[in-house]
Amino acid sequence: MLTTKPYGPLRPNAEAVLKLLQEDEICYVKDPLKEAQELHLEDEKAFLMPLGGFHKESALSALSLGYEIMDFHDKTPIDTLFIDAGTGLQASSCLMAMQERGYSKEAIVVCMGPLDFDSVLDQVALWTEKTKPTFKIRVCQPMIGKRYGSIPKEIKTYQLEFFKKHGISLDAFYNAKLFYTAEKVMEKDKLGTCLIVHSGGTYSL
Repeated sequence: MLTTKPYGPLRPNAEAVLKLLQEDEICYVKDPLKEAQELHLEDEKAFLMPLGGFHKESALSALSLGYEIMDFHDKTPIDTLFIDAGTGLQASSCLMAMQERGYSKEAIVVCMGPLDFDSVLDQVALWTEKTKPTFKIRVCQPMIGKRYGSIPKEIKTYQLEFFKKHGISLDAFYNAKLFYTAEKVMEKDKLGTCLIVHSGGTYSL
């Protein structure tokens, strides 16, 4: 049975976003490599934030999620972590931090689109100078709505049922697919204590 409850006070990792919004100008570019180079020549302070925040600075900041999960794990041991992935950066950093803190159980990464997660782990390990996880990691796609951004009718139905049962509103792009998949895997594999963590979207920034 799936139960949900908030863990501690909400502590959004929003410092980077707030700093970004306080800057004088944000430029959106169509050709990142070419236009970012041109912009940098005009302003040495110019900084390129790739789609999804996939860069070294984000990887280092994203480690904090893994440390928070381990704080929870120390008090309430878990057998399996479910975490979603868009670009995979947040999930990878999270698992690196958990490895550092001695996590030895299992993690299941639900990728919301085609993703070579092992390659992302390699890149994030290089950026963070952390060791790649040695605990068991299963990588899969959602049980339904495998195409990124797709919203099948079943997901809409699940969102409504989940809200009625738990009082939590899920989004159709990420965490509804994550929770749906986690429930099915938990039932099929008879898993023990599980923690389901939504790491994609705005939180990654």
